[in-house]
Amino acid sequence: MVDLLVIIVLLLDFVVSIWNSYAAGFSLGLLRISKGPGWIRGAALIALAAGIAGETYVIATFLALALNAYGLVGADSVALLLAYNLVVTGGLITILGIGITAEGVYLAITHPAGWGVWLSLYNVFASIWNVFSYIRNFGAAVRIIRTEEREGQGQGAVIVLAAVAVVTAVLLSYIAFHFGRAHASGEYRGRVRDEDL
Repeated sequence: MVDLLVIIVLLLDFVVSIWNSYAAGFSLGLLRISKGPGWIRGAALIALAAGIAGETYVIATFLALALNAYGLVGADSVALLLAYNLVVTGGLITILGIGITAEGVYLAITHPAGWGVWLSLYNVFASIWNVFSYIRNFGAAVRIIRTEEREGQGQGAVIVLAAVAVVTAVLLSYIAFHFGRAHASGEYRGRVRDEDL
């Protein structure tokens, strides 16, 4: 049951991360065609960074576990990658999540709308959860990193898996970002109309 819950949370994190990248592109696309407050650009860049970090976290986790299940990567490499994943990527997600939460609360207060308020409440809950989870697991992750680095096993595999996860996350974020920006600027609307005629 715990494993199923972890998988569901990771999949939800992945979807939210893709959405963050799309929303960042959409926000910046709207800024290109209209005048809006300058802070939206900063908020969009935070959302894009959170999207990349979240996708990297999920991809690295699934990639390590899948390759371990097929015997292609040892348990030491998986433990080291997951520990680094928590310390580095988890830390980024926690910090960026606080920024997104602050922005969401501000928007919910200044422009209360149905989904905006609920999304703001979810972000507050998720940020609190992330902070406590990060603090609770940080010590164990650092101990794993120190032990594995001292023994020197599996570091090459960790570098390769981390690089694959980062490159894949950047590519997926770019695609989502591009579609968001194109949707906001109406880039695809004109093509659809031309094809319909």
